[in-house]
Amino acid sequence: MATIGTRTVINFTIAENKRYKNRQGVQQDKVTYIECAYWRDADAEKTKVSEYLKKGTRVLVDGEPDVRVFTKQDGTTVGQLKINVNRIEIQSALGISPK
Repeated sequence: MATIGTRTVINFTIAENKRYKNRQGVQQDKVTYIECAYWRDADAEKTKVSEYLKKGTRVLVDGEPDVRVFTKQDGTTVGQLKINVNRIEIQSALGISPK
């Protein structure tokens, strides 16, 4: 979490897990990592959500996707998906029951 002027940004990564069977019938797992930025006024109540964003916490995010394309040091071009989060809902957390 960082504060810039009167605004606070909470940066976090979500993982989307997909389990499927390939053509040979072997179960495969694919994980896609998505960077998220949640900007809010620097208010203690609004930034309290950062306490619940731990590995294993299920979240629902709503926001605007942003794709950034850049060249790595080895010369390969890659894209990165980022969501500028407008709304976040904690679905469940390890040892915490959502209200």
